[in-house]
Amino acid sequence: MKYITNLFIIFVFLTFSGCKSNEEELVNKYFFEMGTIVHVAIEAGKEEEYYKIVTFIKELTNKINNDQIKIGESRAGSKVSVSDEFIELYQYASKYYKMSNGIYDPTSITVSREYGFPDKPLSMPSQEALDKAKKAAGFENIKLEDGFIIKYADTYIDVSANSKGYIVDKTVEYMKEEGFKNFIVSAGGDLYTHGMKYGKLPYTISIEDPDKKGSAAEILKLSNKAVATSGNYERYFITSDNKRITHIFSGVSFEPCNNYKSVSVIADTTEQADAYATLYFLSDIAEIKKYCNLNKTPVFIITLDNKRVKLCQWEEYER
Repeated sequence: MKYITNLFIIFVFLTFSGCKSNEEELVNKYFFEMGTIVHVAIEAGKEEEYYKIVTFIKELTNKINNDQIKIGESRAGSKVSVSDEFIELYQYASKYYKMSNGIYDPTSITVSREYGFPDKPLSMPSQEALDKAKKAAGFENIKLEDGFIIKYADTYIDVSANSKGYIVDKTVEYMKEEGFKNFIVSAGGDLYTHGMKYGKLPYTISIEDPDKKGSAAEILKLSNKAVATSGNYERYFITSDNKRITHIFSGVSFEPCNNYKSVSVIADTTEQADAYATLYFLSDIAEIKKYCNLNKTPVFIITLDNKRVKLCQWEEYER
């Protein structure tokens, strides 16, 4: 069995060119959090504020992760006190769950963890373990009641399908309050551009080609917009019968999905782009068309046979 996994999940990377005055230049900073590389591009002269940003992101990430752990370790029927941020993420997830008729389900981690996702050695679980996990999975088994989370089975929840984008958005809010005007925050495949490069130009953003590491499949011009990508090429393994097991699972079948090579979404917030990239990855093209028109979220899809599909005015953001 062949195992392939990579913690450095960078689907979207940045391109800067040219040089202006020091005040207009962006300085790139990097650190590891949320299981990926976080990239913050900030205005020159404000580097002393960088560690405050790191602290903000780490504290918010730990708060959300601790809530997930508490829920996972709790017994069925018990009440779990969680943060306001987790409650907000639960409410977002509930919206996507209902919108997708259950395909988007954060409790699919109950099953995917049996394969080793997100950070354990990857392998095929026994059928007995899978059957037991599938019985416990299901968003209806975890309820929000009076500010507490109650689970009604041995269910786990993982809100990472939109929490990374949510954390980026909260960081953007924090940086705006701290007086930052032009900057970028990126966590792996989830990125938000605020303001303009050099105060005048949209940022140049490259979507990575799934088949050519470090090469661009698309180049965009963005300002005050988010983009996120979900794909089948970073966290997966290949079984002995040549089946690709990805980290993205359907909430209906609770089976791993391999619908596309990648799905990229542009949205007003990173949380939306993050969640819709996952939801669209789980959906067929006809459903994606319906969703992206409803949500006004341009989409770029690379199919398994390498077709490039652009929906809902994606071309308006191309360089």
